[in-house]
Amino acid sequence: MTVKNNALRAIVWAAVALPAIASASADQWLERMNQALHTLDYEGRFVYQHGNTLEAMYLSHKVEHGQERERLISLTGLPREVVRDADGVVCLVAGRVSPDTGRPRDTVQLSPVQPIRPDRLSHYYRFELGDTQRVADRLGQSISILPQDDLRYGYWLLLDQDTGLPLAAATLDAAGNRISQLLFTELQVGPVSRHPPQGLGTHGEITRWVTPAAASDGESNTRWQFRDLPGGFVETRYRRRIMGNDRHAVEHFVFSDGLATVSVYIEQDRDPDFRPGLSRLGAVVALSKEIPGHQVTAVGEVPERTLGRFLDGIQPASGEP
Repeated sequence: MTVKNNALRAIVWAAVALPAIASASADQWLERMNQALHTLDYEGRFVYQHGNTLEAMYLSHKVEHGQERERLISLTGLPREVVRDADGVVCLVAGRVSPDTGRPRDTVQLSPVQPIRPDRLSHYYRFELGDTQRVADRLGQSISILPQDDLRYGYWLLLDQDTGLPLAAATLDAAGNRISQLLFTELQVGPVSRHPPQGLGTHGEITRWVTPAAASDGESNTRWQFRDLPGGFVETRYRRRIMGNDRHAVEHFVFSDGLATVSVYIEQDRDPDFRPGLSRLGAVVALSKEIPGHQVTAVGEVPERTLGRFLDGIQPASGEP
């Protein structure tokens, strides 16, 4: 096919597609975003603000032979790099061992905005179309995701009109204030550059983060149960991990309502420096307490009252002392 025919085909497609895009609902926009995140080749730079911290990152995503490969590189602060492909996730950090853990093979995408399924969220959120705005020299459609109760935050997205990819996003508190946000400053859709920012694979001291030994993973096999969970939250993952030089066990529960995620960590009361209480970093909130013989911490991008519900609902499983 000639270049002239290609151009003609593009004009015809635009004449048909643009009215459909203009009249699309919020649900249709989000479905378009979900598809774009998985299927398009793209790369870009974005800034992320949480609390008083501002970070700059580079992200690339490409699909080869049906397999996705992502690369995330920090452009500020401690040099870090994360690569996700069909084999799993490799995390690299220069000159320091991180106390964090690696991710499992079935990890979510590295994109700062994850796929969103409105049909699974309509009981707890409502979706509204907003105005159009310009970011990274691209025009985008804004979408608000607003909670139906006071147990979760709201969200705001700006999706590229041409591709559906996220251009900007924010987490909103109950008053509608942005408590964390990200903004792409550059976004290129198409073949990923062969000359991205220099990663950690070519210089510096590299430490690979690895997942600690797991006593169990998969089905929940624990002496703990949770009652009176906030509506919509269900357990999505359970792990019992062996941590530290003394190889003590930590039970890790993950709950999600399909958008917000809460992690709960339970370990024996062994740390004399443990201090129950509340801490915040942007939209991330951590709440800790002691229960007989154990230390418990809940972490998530949710209001404090939601974490309190999780901690107050912990009790020994039936038949346990």
